[in-house]
Amino acid sequence: MSKSLGNVIDPLEVMSGIGLPELLEKLKHGNLPEREIKKAMKGQEKDFPDGIPECGSDALRFGLLAYTGQARSINLDINRVVSYRYFCNKLWNVMKFALPNFGESFKSRGLPLDAKLEWEDKWVLSRLSDAAGAANKGMKEFNF
Repeated sequence: MSKSLGNVIDPLEVMSGIGLPELLEKLKHGNLPEREIKKAMKGQEKDFPDGIPECGSDALRFGLLAYTGQARSINLDINRVVSYRYFCNKLWNVMKFALPNFGESFKSRGLPLDAKLEWEDKWVLSRLSDAAGAANKGMKEFNF
């Protein structure tokens, strides 16, 4: 698959879902030569007989994150992203159930930062704090 040829799956299609007829129609209007279109259509009919189910952005992020330890080219398995969708849904439901049951007086214990921590631990925590700050800043500025 090559992005320049237009025979890759758009991440928006994974997040929002797309039916097989729409997938095939997009191939016809891409940059592929006629013989490649037929080959790609057969591949998509085989790989996505019912289209791509709606997975949402969290499941797609989780799926892409799972590939970070591999080479630069990613062959994203849609079924894996679908299973991450189910996992994210379970997390959502757990929190939806748990948060109202904590009550308003609930306070997180947090990590006691006192002299019991070794200097190495404090260094790791400072690096974590820097990384979290940079990630939050990037998210607020939409700078990924």
